[in-house]
Amino acid sequence: MASICNSYIFRIINKKRPPAGLFLCLIFYLSPGFGQKSDSYNPIISAIEFQGLQKTKQDILEREIQHPLNMALDSSLTEEDRNRLENLGIFSAVTWNTVPLEDGTAILNFRVIESISMVPIFSPVYDENIGWFLILGAMLNNFRGRNEKLTLRGMFGNVSAYDVIFKNPWVFGDHVSLAFDFSKKIFEHYFLPYRQQTQVFEINIGRYFGYERRLTAGIELEKKEYFGDDTTDFYYFSPELSAVYDTRDIYNDPSKGMYI
Repeated sequence: MASICNSYIFRIINKKRPPAGLFLCLIFYLSPGFGQKSDSYNPIISAIEFQGLQKTKQDILEREIQHPLNMALDSSLTEEDRNRLENLGIFSAVTWNTVPLEDGTAILNFRVIESISMVPIFSPVYDENIGWFLILGAMLNNFRGRNEKLTLRGMFGNVSAYDVIFKNPWVFGDHVSLAFDFSKKIFEHYFLPYRQQTQVFEINIGRYFGYERRLTAGIELEKKEYFGDDTTDFYYFSPELSAVYDTRDIYNDPSKGMYI
């Protein structure tokens, strides 16, 4: 069509008469998309695949994906899916691309790079009331490949203690989470002639209401015992409730949204 229009315009200049089809050519020339190739590529997505998984179970990623199958590619929805995968906190990089198939459809492919799953804990600590003690342990991120977090810590020196923290952000349903913390600590009391032992157990259950609202409820049980000439113990019970409104696109480095 472009060569035909050029031929018509050349005739106008040389013969000074309007040939047939002139106005049609002018319409094509003035059209914004004339002579340009469209960059849009919106194939029907027939499958969704994941690459780069080494430890993580595939269903942990599948439950975060909202892009439907057998529908045209929606890049904005795909970016939201990518952000949700990154917000899991177990990948150092998440990218996506499409793989064309012979039947004209395409595979939506997410490529991930898993982060380090174990972080050792080694920290000497000095406290004015207790003195020196050493903290040893490990933080296991993506425990069992199911995005669970497990922390094991022990204290040695003027304090004898251990701490076990576990969190599963999605046990069942719509992001129903479970977290618990159990700790035990023994040390000489700061100013009383007693040896103090403190045991704490805390459990929390949370749930998403959409991807922006989260509610968590739980209880904390604490027992304090004092050993000396006589033995005294105290029990504490504390209910806990928290609500979060979070519209950040990326939790670690958001470009938009808010957190309350």
